[in-house]
Amino acid sequence: MVGILAEPLHGIGSPVYPRRGAVVQNRTGMPTVRIEVYVQPGASKTELAGLHDGLIKIRIAAPALENAANLALIEFVAKRLGIAKRFVRLASGSTSRRKVLDVDGASAAEIAERLRPA
Repeated sequence: MVGILAEPLHGIGSPVYPRRGAVVQNRTGMPTVRIEVYVQPGASKTELAGLHDGLIKIRIAAPALENAANLALIEFVAKRLGIAKRFVRLASGSTSRRKVLDVDGASAAEIAERLRPA
């Protein structure tokens, strides 16, 4: 599984502390899965684009201004996985093209299947 860490990062119901200081409770009954992606902001359309240095590459149509690309990335990943946006969090890389996302509500196998580059 490229760019996906299958081990749970947090136990069921354990708190996760996002950047803004809010406490998020994982109530999905599944462990949090961490994925690493490479993002190309400002693309002509939002889509999966294969691999880049072993990471899933995602082209994002939104520009890399005022967090627009990060929000579009979260929306795209949630839609591909069929989960609510609140279950996808940016763990690191807010100003970098290499980003780490924490995902609740989907197993590592489901994530690998639905984000598999064509």
